[in-house]
Amino acid sequence: MHGQLAREFAEAAVALRYQTEPKEIFETVLGLASSTVLCAHAGLLLFHGAHQLESVGATDSTADVADHLQVELRQGPCWLRLSDPGPEAVLVGDTTTDGRWQAWTPLIADLGVRSLMSTRLDTYDETVGFLTWYDDSPDNFSAEAIACAHVLALQAAAVLARADRST
Repeated sequence: MHGQLAREFAEAAVALRYQTEPKEIFETVLGLASSTVLCAHAGLLLFHGAHQLESVGATDSTADVADHLQVELRQGPCWLRLSDPGPEAVLVGDTTTDGRWQAWTPLIADLGVRSLMSTRLDTYDETVGFLTWYDDSPDNFSAEAIACAHVLALQAAAVLARADRST
């Protein structure tokens, strides 16, 4: 399993290196996100400074709605990470019992999302955005999934920061 996963990350790094169009990069990052971390949905938010997030892509309508609700309500794991910039992923084991975000979490649970994990996309000097994985089962994300998410977050942050500087 680890050899195959390492190959997938290496192939993704090569593919991302030559992409220059933001939409193409977003699609590749989301494709890699959904293939390396087992989950039902994934979304990508970009950070534009002054606490402005923008939803730029999702694997499906559930992730799209969940991310747009984070932006609109200014609640959810990405906002938590902006105010507390720890490197670890934000995990929600069960949206039906997690009470951290009074407005956002019940709406996510109504979408059928039961667990989620969000990671910062950081370079050495900036936060580029966030990847959030959503699943329809509670407690979906293992220690291995968290480790994979961090590796992908590092790759994606570097590519997204480079793309942002070139536009």
